[in-house]
Amino acid sequence: MAEKHDLSEAVFLVDGYGYLTALARLDLSGRLDSIDRNLIEKWFHTFKMRIDRFHHS
Repeated sequence: MAEKHDLSEAVFLVDGYGYLTALARLDLSGRLDSIDRNLIEKWFHTFKMRIDRFHHS
């Protein structure tokens, strides 16, 4: 038996490429919050930069 969950309050983090198509297939609506996305991408950039510096030292 498959469980069903209420996704009305769920938040999905996506990369912004083709996300509307994927959500539409699931009968979900979506919006891109670029403020949160920019913060996450900045964090990943910093994380990758620190890993590279650690690797090269």
